[in-house]
Amino acid sequence: MEKKALFFDIDGTLIGKKGFIPESAKRALLRAREIGHLVFINTGRSYGLAREAVKNFETDGLLCGCGTELIIEGETVFERLMKPETVSELLKDSPIMDFDLCIEGHEGVLYGDIIRTPEAIRLREFTRREGALLEWDTRKNLSFNKFCIQADEKTDLGSFMKKYSEEFFITDRGGGFFECVPAGCSKATALDFVLESYGITRDNAYAFGDSANDIPMLEAVPHAVIMGDHDAETEAYADFITKSLTEDGIAYAMESLGII
Repeated sequence: MEKKALFFDIDGTLIGKKGFIPESAKRALLRAREIGHLVFINTGRSYGLAREAVKNFETDGLLCGCGTELIIEGETVFERLMKPETVSELLKDSPIMDFDLCIEGHEGVLYGDIIRTPEAIRLREFTRREGALLEWDTRKNLSFNKFCIQADEKTDLGSFMKKYSEEFFITDRGGGFFECVPAGCSKATALDFVLESYGITRDNAYAFGDSANDIPMLEAVPHAVIMGDHDAETEAYADFITKSLTEDGIAYAMESLGII
């Protein structure tokens, strides 16, 4: 059997609501590595926000922050950082343009000084539970890879897009939530780095996801798997729609496709 490279999103793919993780998914990833395949987490979460979650899985590497930090076999092999002046501008613009802000990096997540929307408040509490919430007074000593904003009817979204859309690739995740990644980085660039590093052909690459920020990696491979519960826009890129996470969708897909 030819060695395959498998790339898995976290939220909605490996981990469900309230942190639910199917034991079948853990076993499937472990079995894939026992056979000789390579297994990578390819997540939109920065390392700081992902580090606790990924402890649940045996992997060969962590591709974090939509391709902005790549940790392979325990070593950081690539990192793309936001400019410090951009971080400063975002912190100034958050109250002026009226959006809630979270900035993600290797150490964790920093939120704007004022958070007002219910969605952002819930996200901050989730970050706290994950042990990734950074204190406000640490911001000058840290670096960051990407950021997200929560917008609503009060937000000057036009001014935000005009100012930041050239420097960042901005994904509309729905509900006023926008994920912003430095231009030139994505889950697809992370995937390409791995394939080139290990000399694996694209024909032997499989991507598993469920949401809009997975589209670059789903589009990049001939074997794109989406979960039974998924964002509608991902269907155009899917080669296989598996069962939902709670119905052991990861294991089902890997067995159906002959990976394990």
